[in-house]
Amino acid sequence: MCVLHLCFLIVHELVPLDFSVEILMDSTTATAELGWTIYPALGVTSNHSWEEVSGYDENMNTIRTYQVCNVFDNNQNNWVRTKYISRRGAQRIHVEMKFSVRDCSSIPSVPGSCKETFNLYYYETDSDTANKVSPAWMENPWIKVDTIAADESFSQVDLGVRVMKINTEVRSFGPVSRQGFYLAFQDYGGCMSLIAVRIFYRKCPLVVLNGAVFPETLSGAESTSLVAARGVCVPNGEEVDVPIKLYCNGDGEWMVPIGRCMCKAGHEAVENGTVCRACGSGFFKSSQGDHLCLQCPINSRTTNEGATNCVCRNGYYRSDSDPPQIPCTTIPSAPQSVISIVNETSLRLEWSTPRDGGGREDVVYNIICKSCGGGRGGCTRCGDNVQFIPRQLGLTETSVHISDLLAHTQYTFEIQAVNGVSDQSPYSPHYSSVNITTNQADILMVFCNGKICVSKPVSPSAVSIMHQVSRTPDSITLSWSQPDQPNGLILDYELQYYDKSMAEWNSSVVRSQTNTAVIRGLKPGAIYVFQVRARTVAGFGRFSGKMYFQTMTEEEYKSSFQEKLPLIIGSAAAGVVLIIAVVVLVIVCNRRSSERTESEYTDKVQHYTSGHSDGVNHLLRNNTTILGTVVTFPLDPLFFLYFSFQVSPGMKIYIDPFTYEDPNEAVREFAKEIDTSCVKIEQVIGAGEFGEVCSGNLRLPGKREILVAIKTLKVGYTERQRRDFLSEASIMGQFDHPNIIHLEGVVTKSAPVMIITEFMENGSLDSFLRQNDGQFTVIQLVGMLRGIAAGMKYLNDMNYVHRDLAARNILVNSNLVCKVSDFGLSRFLEEDTSDPTYTSALVSVALSLMWLPFLSSFLSSPLICKHRTQESNISVLTKDLLLPVQCYQISAEEDNETSPLLETTEIHPQPMLYLRAAVCARSWLKDRELVRNTCLSLQGGKIPIRWTAPEAIQYRKFTSSSDGWSYGIVMWEVMSYGERPYWDMSNQDVINAIEQDYRLPPPMDCPSALHQLMLDCWQKDRNNRPKFSQIVNNLDKMIRNPNSLKAMTPLSSSVHLPLLDRSTPDFSSFSTVDEWLDAIRMGQYKENFANEEFTSFDVVSQMTTEDILRVGVTLAGHQKKILNSVQSMRAQMNQITSVEV
Repeated sequence: MCVLHLCFLIVHELVPLDFSVEILMDSTTATAELGWTIYPALGVTSNHSWEEVSGYDENMNTIRTYQVCNVFDNNQNNWVRTKYISRRGAQRIHVEMKFSVRDCSSIPSVPGSCKETFNLYYYETDSDTANKVSPAWMENPWIKVDTIAADESFSQVDLGVRVMKINTEVRSFGPVSRQGFYLAFQDYGGCMSLIAVRIFYRKCPLVVLNGAVFPETLSGAESTSLVAARGVCVPNGEEVDVPIKLYCNGDGEWMVPIGRCMCKAGHEAVENGTVCRACGSGFFKSSQGDHLCLQCPINSRTTNEGATNCVCRNGYYRSDSDPPQIPCTTIPSAPQSVISIVNETSLRLEWSTPRDGGGREDVVYNIICKSCGGGRGGCTRCGDNVQFIPRQLGLTETSVHISDLLAHTQYTFEIQAVNGVSDQSPYSPHYSSVNITTNQADILMVFCNGKICVSKPVSPSAVSIMHQVSRTPDSITLSWSQPDQPNGLILDYELQYYDKSMAEWNSSVVRSQTNTAVIRGLKPGAIYVFQVRARTVAGFGRFSGKMYFQTMTEEEYKSSFQEKLPLIIGSAAAGVVLIIAVVVLVIVCNRRSSERTESEYTDKVQHYTSGHSDGVNHLLRNNTTILGTVVTFPLDPLFFLYFSFQVSPGMKIYIDPFTYEDPNEAVREFAKEIDTSCVKIEQVIGAGEFGEVCSGNLRLPGKREILVAIKTLKVGYTERQRRDFLSEASIMGQFDHPNIIHLEGVVTKSAPVMIITEFMENGSLDSFLRQNDGQFTVIQLVGMLRGIAAGMKYLNDMNYVHRDLAARNILVNSNLVCKVSDFGLSRFLEEDTSDPTYTSALVSVALSLMWLPFLSSFLSSPLICKHRTQESNISVLTKDLLLPVQCYQISAEEDNETSPLLETTEIHPQPMLYLRAAVCARSWLKDRELVRNTCLSLQGGKIPIRWTAPEAIQYRKFTSSSDGWSYGIVMWEVMSYGERPYWDMSNQDVINAIEQDYRLPPPMDCPSALHQLMLDCWQKDRNNRPKFSQIVNNLDKMIRNPNSLKAMTPLSSSVHLPLLDRSTPDFSSFSTVDEWLDAIRMGQYKENFANEEFTSFDVVSQMTTEDILRVGVTLAGHQKKILNSVQSMRAQMNQITSVEV
């Protein structure tokens, strides 16, 4: 019928965009014939079946439709089948149909078989296998979805006014399990047009809900199905409580949310909870949650975005119990108005609260007691016997009562004010101190019937320790310690002794006014029992416990004497030889003086002769043995007539453990023995001279477990190695300072032998600085230097000379507190030639030329001398010896030259010969077998040249002033972030440069005040170097006045720079920018410079900070290094330009 051939415009309603729908097929989008299969085919069995026709939508776009209208024929069975449709994983398929149906009643003469409905079928298959006859055109194998009826139909009237009544129906079917399917529409006697068919499935789209991202999820097989989807938190979000789920229903809608995500610490929710944004600068968020970031409290700041807490500013801290939102606080000032009331051997202290509590309310007080009457020239911590009421530490009151002090003893009491952040500060607590002296001992009162009937002073307590100093067959020398409670001045000691084999009533008594005594008239090889007691004005104290000591037997004494005999003879022989040598040299010098009165060289000889005529006596006074032993001593390169021995100046307060006859006694006195069950080794963190260095835990009874460092002694050690290993503990145990590494104790009674110290989390200072290049402020670096100086001041006050102060021997803990370490002497005991840091010192004996005839006369074989630049031999007495000379000794067994025995140097203005090897005096005393092969050997040990003062290198004069020089090098290391002093210069070049008054230049961005302090430490005259107390005061002033650290040293303002400044290379020596970057060790940025077209020195010299950042240099330390070099390049270019003009 013409009317069904769509002679009118079809009104097509567009389906609104729906993200929950995934289209499988849409007939309206076809641009060509749909090509669906029709049954029965037109022209085969019928001319009235489904027919594909074209129409237009409202936008005049061509669309393809199917229509059929065989209402006048009975028994209609017309099918149209779509092409194969892939289901794409969908389990339920939806079909939307747009169609129009002619009202049967509006068709004239229509038979009763006219229908206004049609059937919808589907057929599942895994591939496109259908043809014209298969599957069969019937309900089975096809599966019927539904019979589709029109809601409204059109009539002839509608056609006349060009109104099309279009029906839209949606049906779904499922579950489908095959890879795809076909749809079929069956007409059985209607007049209709199938305008559009859209096949789709539903899905729940990707959504961000409750802080989580839920992926696109397909709906279930049934319309009532709920498909669970697992959510993932948005970036920087974290799950809360339960796993996050959301359910997708059959209509492609999300429902039933379970769980949620919240932004983690350092991030806040924005954009309706869909984004977790990092907290901005100056803001923080300490925990997970929906709350916003908070502004940093006062005295704190953030160092980057996304901060979980605010870092306290310099000098302010936060305790572990402080919430992050409260302000940072500082340590309290010292207590005020201290009052002390002394009553015999007790004391009451009262004080007022500090002027500044540091911003906290938890101020408490610690009382530090120091006894200054121990006879060691310094103060030591009080013993455990002193009583504090109510307590010594953590006082909340402003008074304390102290009792059980020693009589007639000076004490210093420090009242420290501490609060909750004092343990966070690298500095010691502020305190007020008071000095007092106790008077007579307490009175012992005896009460009789409630009244005092007897009163008398308390006698001293018993002596606790007695040890043997020496012994012979008929004598024993003993010493003992003072009683722990002398209770007055010790008048004398009474020593009681008797032969163990006899009864105690046969004992003898010896009195001594000191704590040593020599008991003579004893029997050889006998065991004696000794007891000692002290006497004061109160009378004798109790006797000590019985101690047993044995005299030597005659055989032991003879054996001991024979062992020492070579040493005695050698010493005597050396003294005789030296005396003869001095006499001969004086005669020769006088003879040459008469011949060359104008000789400057002779004047020097006479000067040294008159100035050091007691050289031999000096040698003998110090009991130094030359023959038969190895002697280590410093030598002045300008003396000619004697060997000069130096001893350390001053009396040391600390006790050298090697002065003990039994070194184990020193270990027992200064180091606490720890049971091995309290120590747990976790892991090996390094290796030392004597064994491994480990980290572990220490848990002492009644105390909390702490992290410690453990040095272990390797298996198979000798007794000497054990002694040397434990000597460091004997030294370290005498120190108690917050900037000195603390000894926890030792393990000596079980294997392995251990030294246990506090654990320093950040390791050595030099490595720590290199790993954090450019990451600290100047104030932080000055704070580290102040800690090191405070530790060295403490050692200096104890008269202890460190000798190896360097950044590698400074340890850093987690709070950036620096502590001085390495008190061992292993580097002097066993020389490791593989370590370039420690180099043999220039130990030499400078001799006048007049020594040559004398030396040649007593050598066992001839002495031959040569010019170092010629082959011919020269006479020993020739004047040509003023030239560089090498002298050799001809071996008696082989007629060839040995290694040079004597050699001149070109460094000194005088023709001096340096003794380079041992002089073996095989012919000196040929009739004495004892000394036939005895040698004189000189060795200098190992010295860290780059850190050591020139007088210590040249003369081995180690003092607190030489430690001061080393501290200046440490300052340079700190400010340069661990750079190697003097870079790649050889040790000899370093020595020469220092002799010529060259010094290290200021490191990059080093304040001029700090570099000036370095230069003060490097004064050639050691007397002009600042003391450590002055260094501490200077650094404190800098910390209190940060503005003093803003002035920087200009690149070329110092006269010390030209030789040693390797940090600003001459750019004119480079041909390309790449070479320049390699020279300043910034070669990793070559590609960055090239990409930004910084390829010529003219362009590079004009770079600014913004340019360097744009190139991609983000590390602050690298930015500073490149910018400094650019500024130097610019200055050099300006100089070149001015010269050309």
